[in-house]
Amino acid sequence: MKEHLITFKNTSRSKIVFLLSIVASGYWWLVQGINVYSSAIVGAIFEIIWLPVLATFPFKK
Repeated sequence: MKEHLITFKNTSRSKIVFLLSIVASGYWWLVQGINVYSSAIVGAIFEIIWLPVLATFPFKK
């Protein structure tokens, strides 16, 4: 039986999504070891950085 293999194409969109997921995972891993709310400035920076992530979160309509 002949199999139809689909090759994966490395589009720029898939590369961007992969890179953003690596950055988000690294950021999450970093702040797990740091108490970001021990200082008001560090906590504010932490919240400001994650605002765009919350804005792009897909909410159901």
